[in-house]
Amino acid sequence: MYITVRYGDSKEEIFNPNCRAVALLRSIKDRCTFNEDDLELIGDIELSDENGNIKFLRDSPMRYANEILGHRESLVLLRVEARSDEPFVSYIPMLRDEEAITEDFLSRLSIREEPESRPDSRRVKSNTRRSPADRNANGRGKDRKGLKADNKSMSRSKSRQGVR
Repeated sequence: MYITVRYGDSKEEIFNPNCRAVALLRSIKDRCTFNEDDLELIGDIELSDENGNIKFLRDSPMRYANEILGHRESLVLLRVEARSDEPFVSYIPMLRDEEAITEDFLSRLSIREEPESRPDSRRVKSNTRRSPADRNANGRGKDRKGLKADNKSMSRSKSRQGVR
């Protein structure tokens, strides 16, 4: 699996997205800049498809990039400009190609609000089990065979019942 990143004067680089998004963005930034001064001037980067749909890799840095990006997808490198006085960011394409960067493309990159916090993971399931009394209180007092949940506690081992 690979992706193609377009930047500069119609230049292209191929990358392997089978890594975390933060690692992919760092690799893209290192390989798609011209000199050391550009690294400091650019700041954050992001990717969009050829229609201007932003991929938001920065929002989930620990997620694998191949879960977000498509196989053999051609992407445009974007520079992210954050405003210190406002919670908005703007995206500037780093590709200088009049055929690819159209008015429709630029309109999709319009200024967007930056989220204040970025969750690293989705919903986390609880590791605790509910007692039969809690299940009865929620209206789930019967299991699949129609028996009361209280009977199930009688069949549990002594170590599960708390007896030592």
